[in-house]
Order: sequence, then structure tokens, then C-alpha cells
Amino acid sequence: FKEFLRINTMHPNPNLAACVEWVRKEAADLGMTVKVVEFHEGLPVVVTTKLGRDPSLPSVVLNCHMDVVPVVADKWDKLPSGETPFTAW
Repeated sequence: FKEFLRINTMHPNPNLAACVEWVRKEAADLGMTVKVVEFHEGLPVVVTTKLGRDPSLPSVVLNCHMDVVPVVADKWDKLPSGETPFTAW
């Protein structure tokens, strides 16, 4: 997961394409299908699906976002991924 956190997703130019590729790889490793939809150009929505054993049971939806607001470097000792601010990018 640290690999994902190292992707620079700060606005105004988040690298969402790298995020999508990371999710694709992880989903494939877990046997999940992946669909990418863009309702607005350059803002991908990634939908991964893992079918259960009993399709009559209710589904579970997990949701998250890939982009973040800019980091104020002098307010951080370390980024969530463990690097010092901005050295990861």
C-alpha cells in the first residue's frame, strides 16, 4: 500500500493515471474485474468487482477517492508513506 501512497495525487495536477494502474494491478492480483469510467475528462472512477459465492446475498460497496489537497510541507515531519515531505516525488 505504501507504493500507492507514494503516487503524487496533489492538486492541481494529481497523477490519477498512476493510481488507476496501481488499482488495476492490485485488483487483478485479487482476481477482481476492473472498469474505469470518466464522467469528467481526466477524473477517472475505478470500479472493481469481486463476485461472491452466493449472488442472492446483498452486495458490499467500498468507496474512496484518489486525489488530495496540497500538502503544507512545513507542517509534516513525514508523509503517511514514511518519506520526508516532497522527497517521495
